[in-house]
Amino acid sequence: MTHFLKVPVFLSALLIGFAACSSSEKASVPSSSLSMYPTWYSTADFDTDSTSFHGFATAISADSLVAIANAELQARANLESAIAYKMEDVRAVLEEQGNATVSNSDFILTLRNAHNQVQEAASLSNGVSRSDEGKYRGYARVSITKSAFDQLMKSAFSGKSGYWQIISSSAAYADEMN
Repeated sequence: MTHFLKVPVFLSALLIGFAACSSSEKASVPSSSLSMYPTWYSTADFDTDSTSFHGFATAISADSLVAIANAELQARANLESAIAYKMEDVRAVLEEQGNATVSNSDFILTLRNAHNQVQEAASLSNGVSRSDEGKYRGYARVSITKSAFDQLMKSAFSGKSGYWQIISSSAAYADEMN
């Protein structure tokens, strides 16, 4: 396996492990410790506003920097996953409207390759750790602006202008971008 392929596989495995730990920790946080959450943090894995998409996560480690880094990795995965679902919903709407092109495996692969770039393109907009019973709990928010995401998508569809025209001109895509 080439180095290029090993990194995503390793990150995916790492993120799956963190997701399992992170999910159970969120469920067991006592209400008295809710003040531990930073004001900018959302307990939802994903949020959107008028200008950006945001992914959130928390992680625990004995080292404060590792806790933040692990939370950031998971937040990036949460962001990409939520955007992937949104883009699949756009594709499904187009298919329901009778557009056969969006069922084409080349279109689907192009769409998936496009949104897979979100993890690298997103940036850490907030990250902090807090001491929690002898360990550190890291919190992270990663974000990508909707305009940057639109450019990422357009770039990923370069050479396939017909595909890009189909998705970018759809009402479903416009709804996600507003």
